[in-house]
Amino acid sequence: PEAVGSFPTGADPSKGCIYLGLINDYTGPYGALGPALELGQRAFWLWANTAGGVGDYSVTIVEGGDAQYNPARHLEVYNTQRDSVAALAMSLGTPQTLFILDELDKDNMIRTIIGEAIGEDATGQAAVGHVILNRLKDGSFGNTISSVVKKPYQFSAWNKPSEGGNQLVSVSKNSEEYKSVESLVDKILAGEIADPTGNATHYWSPSGMKAAGVESGKPSWGDTLLSQHVDGGKTIGKHVFAGTATSGKFSSIDPAEAIIDIN
Repeated sequence: PEAVGSFPTGADPSKGCIYLGLINDYTGPYGALGPALELGQRAFWLWANTAGGVGDYSVTIVEGGDAQYNPARHLEVYNTQRDSVAALAMSLGTPQTLFILDELDKDNMIRTIIGEAIGEDATGQAAVGHVILNRLKDGSFGNTISSVVKKPYQFSAWNKPSEGGNQLVSVSKNSEEYKSVESLVDKILAGEIADPTGNATHYWSPSGMKAAGVESGKPSWGDTLLSQHVDGGKTIGKHVFAGTATSGKFSSIDPAEAIIDIN
């Protein structure tokens, strides 16, 4: 869109568009401050879009919702926006944002599994889910689910399209894929699905790597991580799982190569 309300976006109609949500206060104790903060966010993305956007995309902030500096209302506004945005440009108020973090973590975990393993069966999808939790447990990859999966170049589905990313991470919450994986994640988080990976923190696709020209079908660090796995590695579906969740153990591995998921 050229504008959202009275705000110009600078979006290029020939490009795709990434939509960002905005949870603000227009009333309540911070009602006077909220609009000014929002103006800054919109001005930045107007500048960014005018300068060429983000790769093949322009970025647009949707119409903001009034959370009234109330945690319950904050969650309500988030739930009205989350199906149509890729992320939040602004979430005003630390207590209010913390109130919705569990929802954000779960959503990002679901989207990562969809982007990385939508073609796998339930066990293969659960394996990717447990790698996320194992990395969280390890402590070397982030201190929340969202920071683990969004860490640059860790889960390739979140990369730029030119770097192996895909649009599956933006699937609608109303889709069958999302609902199916959401049910799976609920069971993982409830402890109803055990870790099938043997505490792994890494995985790769041998067939995908061979198709990409890697004759051995594994990354340069593959043998090291296979030797550290309790079973010498484990194959689940198209992926080989390796490594062990132990804090500080993988500091010698380039973070940019931590997970390779070439399909």
